[in-house]
Amino acid sequence: MNFPALLKKRWPFVAILIIVVLGIYVRTLDYSWPYLRNIDSYTFYRWMDEIVINGGKLPVYDTLTYSPIGGYRGIEIFPFHHLGAYSYSLMRVFFADIQLWQWLIWYTPILASLAAIPMYYIGKILYDRKAGLMAAFFIVFEVSNISRSLGGDPDNDAMVILVPLIVMAVFLYTYKYIEKT
Repeated sequence: MNFPALLKKRWPFVAILIIVVLGIYVRTLDYSWPYLRNIDSYTFYRWMDEIVINGGKLPVYDTLTYSPIGGYRGIEIFPFHHLGAYSYSLMRVFFADIQLWQWLIWYTPILASLAAIPMYYIGKILYDRKAGLMAAFFIVFEVSNISRSLGGDPDNDAMVILVPLIVMAVFLYTYKYIEKT
């Protein structure tokens, strides 16, 4: 197989992969603490831990909410905590010694960096492959997105970036498909 010809044909895939890896690297570059970054992180950590312990279910009643009496949890619109717990369970298949808090250091940077994929397709549909790559680069390395999705800060801001981009990319592909037919 001719590697240079394959690389010439598939260069956007390689570029997106580099953008995703660099996005994860930038978000975890200076993380060297044996704990999570802020107080909210420990709430998300506790909820994900409860999901892992309870076999995939988040208990309806939370004894630590509305102290000292506890309270019922609301309905989750998008299961950010479930995705974190399930992805942790998947990581334990490959890395048996990883703890949940260690996975949560990487969880948000990975989600935020994966936003490059739908953003590439949005730019590609609207303009061309080069515009898609530029859009992917800008969404991953935009300063406010980086500051909201740092390593060790498992907050749902990465999902707020990723999910609308996926929906938008699917919508644009559907629109393009309908327009062709």
